[in-house]
Amino acid sequence: MKKIQYPFIFFLSLLIIFTTISCNQAVKKGKSKLIVEQNEKNYNFKIEESCLKLNPENEIQCSNYYTYSSNSETGFQINAGKLKRVISALTEIDEININIEADTTYGNFFNIYYNGKITLENNKLILNKLLDYYKLKIIPTEKNVEIFRLSIIEPTKLKAIHKDKSSSIKSSTKQVENNITFKNVSLKVLAKQLQDIYNQRFEYIDSSNKRYNLEVEMKNDLNETLNYLENEYGIGFSKKEINRIIYRVIK
Repeated sequence: MKKIQYPFIFFLSLLIIFTTISCNQAVKKGKSKLIVEQNEKNYNFKIEESCLKLNPENEIQCSNYYTYSSNSETGFQINAGKLKRVISALTEIDEININIEADTTYGNFFNIYYNGKITLENNKLILNKLLDYYKLKIIPTEKNVEIFRLSIIEPTKLKAIHKDKSSSIKSSTKQVENNITFKNVSLKVLAKQLQDIYNQRFEYIDSSNKRYNLEVEMKNDLNETLNYLENEYGIGFSKKEINRIIYRVIK
């Protein structure tokens, strides 16, 4: 089968740890089943699947659980309750641009262990092995989609951080319930958080990459959150229709 070439993006940062847990308790997985394994001279990997925890009503829980930890020289580990998360982690395609149209993996939890130097080729290999196992393929399709484009409309309300070049200020994003505190981040990070929370496309375009401190309560109603951003920080938005490639996962 001819493999699709995905737009893989490779980050050179040495250590990355990312975690998303929207469950009240840590996920409880069933017994893992090894579904793919490959051992080579310079690398090896294995993919396991298990069933997600079920509640008394036999409903799947904790599908949003996701952790990704990596070291560019020694490998990575992915634990995820959704195929979409796995695809995004291996390709850096935004989840919102991935449509799972045929999900033969519904209800499964994935553990992926990779040992070796992280390369684009090996990420593609792992993904293709996983898709082949479930008899799935990815088809890129162009589509016009609506996007919220953020912009600073009242600069006096939003002061950029002027960093002393001799000191290092770490960027951080901390979420407690619906409140998110952003420290030393560009507005691209805010746009990504809004996109993930509201499942709407957001972007912020600025070549200067200025950084800010923000505290935002993510309301249930998106319009309330956007109104807050405008009133508190002078951040407005406009709606645009743009052409994007959507990656369809089909049988």
